[in-house]
Parts: sequence; C-alpha cells; structure tokens
Amino acid sequence: MRSLTNPAMLSFGLTFVATFLSGVLCDDACQRIIGWVPRNKEFRARCEVEGIDPKWPCFNSEGFDIQSVRVTTTSSSIKDVEKELFLIKDGDMHLFTTRDPAIPFTMEYNQGFNIAYSEYDKNTGCFKMAIEHLPWSEYEMEILDEKHNVIAGTFSVAPMEATVCTKWVNFNFYSYSGYGRFRGTNLIRSRK
Repeated sequence: MRSLTNPAMLSFGLTFVATFLSGVLCDDACQRIIGWVPRNKEFRARCEVEGIDPKWPCFNSEGFDIQSVRVTTTSSSIKDVEKELFLIKDGDMHLFTTRDPAIPFTMEYNQGFNIAYSEYDKNTGCFKMAIEHLPWSEYEMEILDEKHNVIAGTFSVAPMEATVCTKWVNFNFYSYSGYGRFRGTNLIRSRK
C-alpha cells in the first residue's frame, strides 16, 4: 500500500479531493500543490442566487475544465493569479467568474486556444473577448452567449473577437474532424 507521506502520492491525493469533491477546504500549502481552489459560496453570490448583478460575467467551460489552463493578467493588482483572479464553483472546475470583472485576463488552453477577456464596462456589463487559435490545434471553439448565439469562434463564419453583453458566457469545443463535440448541458446556464 502506498503512503500519502510520499510527495507524489500526497499531490495525487490532494488533486483527487479538489477535483471530485465540491466542498474542498484547502490551506496555502495545499493550494501550492493543486492550484485552483473552489470558492462555491462566493461564486454563487455572483452567478446563481436571486438578485445577483445581471452585469457580472460568469463563464462555463463545459468541454474542458480550467484546472490545466494557464491564466495570466496584465493587472498589477493581482499578485497570485490562482488565489486572486477567479471564483470557481466546485471541484468540476467548469463554472467560474472573476473576483473583479474590470481585471483583464488571458486563458491558455492546452488544446490550442488562447482566450482574452478585457475592457469590462461596469455601466453596460459589456466586455471584449478574443480567441487565438493555434495552428497545431485539433479543435475548433465557439464562445456563446446565454441564449447559445455564437459570439466568437474559430470557424470561418464567426469573428475571432467580439464585444460581449451577456451574463453567462459558454465555451464550446469541437474536435477538428467534426466528431465528438464536447458540450454539456449548457442550457442550465441560461438566464433571462
């Protein structure tokens, strides 16, 4: 039987707990090992309860979780991106929002996409999103609003950059060959 005193096994065990249990409590040492930590209560206060700010953006990356996504920001107010930038709903790591929507960020997916978020306007709730599709990627991507209209995408008919004015933003991924569309039940993320 392997011991959790082994650093590799400890890391695996902590990653398992953070990924599959939504009520994760994790101190600073734990977070340095696993990265993102769910903040369910804070996430729900901005994205899922009655009376929420309809202009606060919330995101659904159903096809690929954000555990392995590299995130950067140009904001000097963020010292530790993994602790200070996002509020993640649970251990599935698909639903998230920002602590401050005015802070721009770029998400670098291992599947060959960079998604940039910027220029949030607190009066309108609108912001800019842009996709960079890396040439080696075997996937295509669409950014959809809460009514599942295409906002931006890597297909030739969609712009690669757009102004977004919606509460929920959904990321849908497609295999390059057209088979195996990665999508979840995004309809539950719709808001009026």
